[in-house]
Amino acid sequence: MPTYVGSTVVNTTDVEKGIAFWTAALGDSVRHPDPTFAVLTDTRRR
Repeated sequence: MPTYVGSTVVNTTDVEKGIAFWTAALGDSVRHPDPTFAVLTDTRRR
């Protein structure tokens, strides 16, 4: 049974920079953006 990460929660002092970094690093897309946090999801569902 494979294991995969369903979502990543970004909680940082600079949410925009955190989103830019982690979406580039992981290839994920932003789901539920908010000024204080963001949830990233793997659109490929690996």
